[in-house]
Amino acid sequence: MVDPHPLTLVARVVEFITDLQSVTVLEGDTAKFTCVVTPEDVRLAWRVNDAEVGPDDDQYLASHNGLCHTLLVRACRAGEGAKVEAEAEGVVSSANLRVQEAQQLFTRKMSSLEVEELQEARFQVEVSCETAEVRWMRQGVVVQATERLLLQRDGRTRALTIAAATAADRGTYRCETLHDWTQAKLSVEPRRVTLRKALVDVDAVEQEAASFQVELSHPDVEGQWIKDGVRVKPCPSRRVSVAGTVHGLTLSPLTLDDTGTIAFQTDGIRCSARLTNDWELRPGQSVRIYSLGKKRVVQLGRCGLEESGTYTCDVGDSKTSAKLEVYEREIVITKPLEDVEVRENGNAVFVCEVSHEGVKSEWWKNGEKVKSNNCVKTRQEGNKHFLLICGARPEDAGQIRFTAKDVECTANLNVDELPIKIVKPLRDKTALEKHKVILECKVSKPRAQVRWFRGGQELEDGDKYQISSEDCYRKLVIHGITLQDEDTYTCDAFDDSSSARVLVEEQAILVVRELQDVEVTAPGEAQLECELSVQVMRSPQWSLNGQLLTRGPGVRMETAGTVQRLVLTDTSPAMSGLVKLTAGKARTSAQLTVKAE
Repeated sequence: MVDPHPLTLVARVVEFITDLQSVTVLEGDTAKFTCVVTPEDVRLAWRVNDAEVGPDDDQYLASHNGLCHTLLVRACRAGEGAKVEAEAEGVVSSANLRVQEAQQLFTRKMSSLEVEELQEARFQVEVSCETAEVRWMRQGVVVQATERLLLQRDGRTRALTIAAATAADRGTYRCETLHDWTQAKLSVEPRRVTLRKALVDVDAVEQEAASFQVELSHPDVEGQWIKDGVRVKPCPSRRVSVAGTVHGLTLSPLTLDDTGTIAFQTDGIRCSARLTNDWELRPGQSVRIYSLGKKRVVQLGRCGLEESGTYTCDVGDSKTSAKLEVYEREIVITKPLEDVEVRENGNAVFVCEVSHEGVKSEWWKNGEKVKSNNCVKTRQEGNKHFLLICGARPEDAGQIRFTAKDVECTANLNVDELPIKIVKPLRDKTALEKHKVILECKVSKPRAQVRWFRGGQELEDGDKYQISSEDCYRKLVIHGITLQDEDTYTCDAFDDSSSARVLVEEQAILVVRELQDVEVTAPGEAQLECELSVQVMRSPQWSLNGQLLTRGPGVRMETAGTVQRLVLTDTSPAMSGLVKLTAGKARTSAQLTVKAE
């Protein structure tokens, strides 16, 4: 018997309503692939480079919500291009994953350090990603790791540690990545050694021993012992000792010549004491001893301060004493200082003349005592005293003061500054759209003031333009650069200037969904649509049969995110032909066919 109502089987239709789209992300970011598939209960599998994505794979996370299916690719690595496929019961949609290398930038920059000699100095920075490689440099030379120079990394932190820093370690240190750099100065100051226990006067007897001791705040400090202005050289009769922070000098056996002033000095510290040695006077060049009847006479010639003391005449059963005091000579300035004016980097000489030779003096600059070094020298010739300042700088200008005993005189030093020059000019830059551009130049002086201009408009520091100075370097950072930022930028140092051209290249534009052929009947509306990989700043160009289209009656050009759409109204068969879209280097075309009514 034949069934009057036979059963009809309808094939299950699986269809991608929205296909996968290619994705471009930066290194370390998460890529998201989405597609829309019907029906809702379809079985969908994900594959990456032909390998199926499993539920236990930490890098991938697959999910769906109704018809929408999503795959997340976490922590994308540079160069990790991949082909991503979604298969729904035999129907496949595919797209590409492209990963661009992230810029390695400093999120925390170096800071200048000032440490005491033999202390540890540590420069530390923080980079934008843990895999970033850095290079440390000092005065333009790459720093290599040694037992004293430690190069360390911990997560995003990079550090350079200098153990037991010395004056030779001073200078400018720089840390670089492929895309950024930072630098800072290291200053190593001499140890601030202080005096804990000073010398005390010693009164001794000829042929015996006299010991002097001084205690400092730091061990391993080199010092000098000085007697009457002459450095003491160790020998059997003059023993020098060091025990930690204690320095000692022992003189034995004492002679008449040992009487005088004993001093100890090291950097910034000096103390002294008096050694008194009782001895018998004997005739000599400056000592005469003679008798006049019952009188006994001792005569001293050319008395100095060291001749001060108590003198005793001993005749056996009786003796008598008297004290001799020798006063210093009165010093008078016979030729005072005169004001000096020099050009920057020139030499300035100050001369002061006093009434006597052999007078100890001191020089002061702006209230601070002058210490001799490579640039500042002092000397004495007879009763003339000289101060020489080599390579004078603007900060050397000020008051110069000369002191000797209780007299002093002053003069002024004026330094005419040299004009500021740009010693390393700006360079033209070409950058990708939406990235940042760094313009940098070097001026002749660290304190030089500059202004930045775009064309003829002065720029202010803000979110868009970041203006900074490091030592002699002047830097302008332009964030989120666009095509409208193309222009000439100038660094104006008032006495000099430098300009550079900034060019902006559009981001690489790809067509991720091509135009499709369209067939309409006149005068119906024709709509053609495609999708690009990124939003474009400049409007793309549409053409029909090689003729450029412009907006107007019958022609609409629409943009919705990355989707570009051309709508033609009031069509006619004469409008049939090849429709083409051009966006940067990306191109797509389709055939438009208009049938007559």
